[in-house]
Amino acid sequence: MTAAPQLDRQIDTAHRFARDSALWLLGLCLRPDGQVAALPDRELGERALRGVRSGAATLLRASGVDDPELSERYQNLVGSLFLSEFDRLCAAWRTKGGRA
Repeated sequence: MTAAPQLDRQIDTAHRFARDSALWLLGLCLRPDGQVAALPDRELGERALRGVRSGAATLLRASGVDDPELSERYQNLVGSLFLSEFDRLCAAWRTKGGRA
């Protein structure tokens, strides 16, 4: 019975990490003076996704999980959540007058 609560915690962590990462990236994108402003959108997205996936793997290892297949699936989950959240935040920013 301990697997379900641990899985729930990992999923909650995945959601929080993805949202926090998306908020962080949106903040960087809105700064006209940073290095991010000079990157093409595709390169920015690829770099951000690699960073988020790497962070997800680190979080999973820190929780004591050492299963490469599970790690890959967790990275995919967090990456998908991140992309969805970033798209949602960008759309909200554009349509709600700058309030995401």
